[in-house]
Parts: sequence; structure tokens; C-alpha cells
Amino acid sequence: AREPGLPGAPLAIPPVPRGELDRLEIAPERLACAGELESEAAAEIVFLALHEERARLALGPGERTRRWSFEIGLGGIGPDDVLRVEARSLGRVRILAMGTLRPYL
Repeated sequence: AREPGLPGAPLAIPPVPRGELDRLEIAPERLACAGELESEAAAEIVFLALHEERARLALGPGERTRRWSFEIGLGGIGPDDVLRVEARSLGRVRILAMGTLRPYL
């Protein structure tokens, strides 16, 4: 039997994007939100209501923290529907915020 060896190249583990939602404004017909993204690779910020994509913003690669923001119409979104903001990069997904509108109504 042969002894196990080390791989010839370092493992390629894609980085998970990081970020946060730091602003949320709710008006009768719209929702505005904004936050920050930390990801050296290109990434997307996606806003979902239930499982339906409502907005998507592509951010190119960068070494610094980048700002993002959305303004979404609330038509068809109920007070108990789950809303989610995700950061996506190279097949990786991180949920930045998730909740319902109920606490704000």
C-alpha cells in the first residue's frame, strides 16, 4: 500500500461573499434597502420575495467594501411573505437579511 500524499496544488475553495443590510425604508407602495458587500470576486446582490426574484444588482470584482441599494415596489407582497437579500458569488450564496414586513406595518 502507498502512503497518502499531499495534493500537488492548494485546494481551490471559492470565497463566500460577506456583507450586510444597513438601511431599510418602507413606504406604502415601495421598499428601499441598502448595504455593503465584501467580496474580492465579482458578485451579485439579489432581492427575493417568497422565491421570486424582484431585483438583481451585479458588482464587479474589487478589494474594497462596495455599497449596493435597491428600491422595490411592494405590489403582490403580503405582510407575512418572506423577503430575502442574498449575496451570490462563484456558486456561493450568503443570506444577508431575511424577514417579513409584519413588524413594520
